Amino acid sequence: MGGEYISEWTVGSQLGWMGLNGQMLTKGTILKIEKERLLQHNLFYPDKNEVMAIITYELFEQDGQTAVTIQEDFINPITAQEKSNSEEGWKAALTMVKELFEKK
Repeated sequence: MGGEYISEWTVGSQLGWMGLNGQMLTKGTILKIEKERLLQHNLFYPDKNEVMAIITYELFEQDGQTAVTIQEDFINPITAQEKSNSEEGWKAALTMVKELFEKK
């Protein structure tokens, strides 16, 4: 699942994952940014204007290296298919987040 995050990277701006075909696959809004430490955004259901989850990325130092924790808090219980889709999406998303945080 190739693509890229699209955003202005400011609190309140839209955030989305655009696939290689140019289609926006996810949408949300940036809720918090702390430079080099934290990014939090919500994620909307693909077919509704309703928040599905809040996602928080936190960076910290561990043994002289930068580590990241990610927490995805779903607003409502999810189905097995939604869980599977989420897990698959994280593989591609984590690569992009790593590249974003490492840009100088």
